[in-house]
Amino acid sequence: MMKKVFIVTFALFLVFGMTFNSNAQSNEELSVMTAKAFSMGGAFTGVADDVGAVLFNPAGLTQSGVVGLQGSAGVSDLDQINKYFELADLLNKKGLVEKDYDDIENKFNTLKDSSVGMQAFAGANLKSVALSGNLKSNYFITEDSGNKILENESDISAIISYGSKLASTPADITSLAYGFNIKMTQHNYIKYDYNISKNETTNEIVAKGNSIDLDFGVLAKMTDVVKVGAQIENLYSSGYDLEENGEVIIGDIMPKRNMRIGASFEIPVIGTTLAADLENIGPISESEEMIYRLGVQQNLFLNLISVRAGTYGPEINGDDSTYTAGIGINLTKLHLDAAVGTDKSGDNMSGMISGRFRF
Repeated sequence: MMKKVFIVTFALFLVFGMTFNSNAQSNEELSVMTAKAFSMGGAFTGVADDVGAVLFNPAGLTQSGVVGLQGSAGVSDLDQINKYFELADLLNKKGLVEKDYDDIENKFNTLKDSSVGMQAFAGANLKSVALSGNLKSNYFITEDSGNKILENESDISAIISYGSKLASTPADITSLAYGFNIKMTQHNYIKYDYNISKNETTNEIVAKGNSIDLDFGVLAKMTDVVKVGAQIENLYSSGYDLEENGEVIIGDIMPKRNMRIGASFEIPVIGTTLAADLENIGPISESEEMIYRLGVQQNLFLNLISVRAGTYGPEINGDDSTYTAGIGINLTKLHLDAAVGTDKSGDNMSGMISGRFRF
């Protein structure tokens, strides 16, 4: 049994070494994660110890407890989010008057070349089986030939997840687990082209499509303090077309495949956890950017409070790096987490909160 664990683990590391080759670019969207993971820079593939494991590594469901409930919500660019909602409501309003057109132009000018994102997650597990839902929505404003363009892309996913141990040693000192997600996602796309000089919406698109996708993950517990994990997101995808009233607006869209690996190290006695992830690792990944994620967690006051910090980006302490921090309150069964993140300028602030029950 012990031999089997280390042979499979060695094979995994061999695969990782062969596929480690990618270029790095900017990562601007709000990442899909929970507050605990976000406060650690998203370095959670080798941690994955709650229901949120379905977002990082479904093999982690094997360590998520007998019963778990979790909810999380977050937004990026807190100062701008309300302005986007107000603009979308105005563009969708019937019977616009002159004052409305002035408001539309002012809001477009204020939000020029900006973007905001939202993400919400809710899930429950019974042992190693989990049901969850995830919402990710991003708004963008651009300009083309004098027209102001507002776009919204949103994905709403229902996720069925399962994790199981392939092998373990006595007292569970070492183990190897696998897990998978089956995701059923509705993809929505909304676009408004607004002509300032004519005070009118010249083109409006409201389209949607559906896909079924599969994620696969593994988690190797090397010792009581060291864990290594990996996930391939969208290992399989059915693809989808964006359709409006039965007409294909954009066809043959395939969600990008992404490979992520990570490790965590728990320092005994002092209650410190160190974690690191690399994602978008080619050639398995189809994204051009490789992202590093680093995080640390320190437990205080008999583990009643956890303080966390992290960073992520295409290069360590680069111009596009994001820095995160957060705090967790750990009661007997209830865990509350909050996190914030910002870039070097401090202009793009993100926030996230989570609540977890674990039995």
